Amino acid sequence: MTVTTSAQVLVEDIAYLARRMRPDEIEQDLAMTGLTEYDPEQAIIKMAAVHGPKFVILADNVPVVAGGFWQVRPGVWEGWQLGTMEGWGAHWRTITKVTRRLNDQMLAQPDVHRLQLYGLAGRDKTFEWYERSLGYRREATLSRYCANGADAVLFARTKEAA
Repeated sequence: MTVTTSAQVLVEDIAYLARRMRPDEIEQDLAMTGLTEYDPEQAIIKMAAVHGPKFVILADNVPVVAGGFWQVRPGVWEGWQLGTMEGWGAHWRTITKVTRRLNDQMLAQPDVHRLQLYGLAGRDKTFEWYERSLGYRREATLSRYCANGADAVLFARTKEAA
């Protein structure tokens, strides 16, 4: 397994994953964008253009998962990630270890006090992973938050106040 970060994350890696994205991630993308049909090209452009740290995990030079963080406001960063069913099926343990380590490193930075994630309501297996494996806590259900009117759930990890 190879993990690359920021400048080394290639648009080709994101494109590979966006064209093979997990069905629950596609459902979330549709809910958040308001589109009625998933458009991998739109997803590729959106994710490649995110300003902030990025990573990709490769297995035998094939992208398994990619993700990163974008700054919401000073001190607050939101995480994003996409992967394939095959990648998660074969490499879930490595994905979890790498994702946890990168979240820990991000929150340890002196100018970061909050990490947050949104998820389409109903993604309970994903939410369990956020809480048990990544150390996030569920903060709120946001009624009709998504562009299509669906509910979203907000998760966060915060640095203790000094």
